[in-house]
Amino acid sequence: PIPRDIEGVSFAVGTTQSCAFQGFIIQVGVGEPMMTMCLSIYFFLVCHQSWSEDKIRKRAEPFFYAFAILLALITSITSLALDLFNFSGIWCWIAASPAGCRQAWENDGVSTCDRGKNSGIFEWAFYYAWIWFAIVFVMVLMILLYMKVRKLETANLEHRFVSMEMNHNDRNKHRSKSKKVATQGLLFVGSLYLTWMFPTINRIWGEAATGEVPFGIVLMHALLSPSQGFWNYLVYARPRYLRSREESGSSANCAWQCLKNFFRRDDDLMNTEEDDEEEARMEFRQFKMGEGIRNVDTGDQFQEEHRVEEKRESS
Repeated sequence: PIPRDIEGVSFAVGTTQSCAFQGFIIQVGVGEPMMTMCLSIYFFLVCHQSWSEDKIRKRAEPFFYAFAILLALITSITSLALDLFNFSGIWCWIAASPAGCRQAWENDGVSTCDRGKNSGIFEWAFYYAWIWFAIVFVMVLMILLYMKVRKLETANLEHRFVSMEMNHNDRNKHRSKSKKVATQGLLFVGSLYLTWMFPTINRIWGEAATGEVPFGIVLMHALLSPSQGFWNYLVYARPRYLRSREESGSSANCAWQCLKNFFRRDDDLMNTEEDDEEEARMEFRQFKMGEGIRNVDTGDQFQEEHRVEEKRESS
């Protein structure tokens, strides 16, 4: 799609229109990190605010889709109308044309560009500012979620410590939930950093530095910027993989089981996943009801805790 009149680009056989089309498709991709941010809001509402699936479906999910889709379409259509899509050094996206022209914001209000005027501003206003807002937002939500789970664990540990003897290993075992939340949250945020760190460095370097951006940074930009969905999938699949490995006893033995669990979508697996999700929600509600369990007598309290613990270990 790169125009054929661009010098130094091999196999460039496109036109201005084909270049604009590619830029439009790439810009629509800004909706993907926005959906990742909405997914983190979903986790927060379920685990921190105890929202039900039905409540989320009615009150939150429509806004998730509307926000991500409208942002992607509005920024893409506006960029197309302003002739912002031009060859940007790797592919066609928001850039000034011809290369090396002076933009109005950096030349006392006078632009020497034929297309893509003030593209440096629009790159951040339409893309990178939203991406890094999403990254910071997701990081804050993951911290709040971890603090919530940690607080609930601490309260339940104090309650258990009063009701029965607990050694150091028992206390570490009951801290496992907060550790799992922390690990999953770090991986979730880390995938965002991994995807968008090099593209951001590339753009900052290109605007601020003289000379060409190092090839290694350009290469990492090209390789990582389309990979957000892949990293999200690995983070999402990780708990299922750990469960399969625990059930099979080793990484080698769980390989086939993991493949079946990851890719099979028949009714049995769907029902199993729905049952697991419902059980997890019930377990979390019981976990949050530690204050209520304190009101029962010691014998009933021990039986209730033992039953919850057995259910957690079996899941």
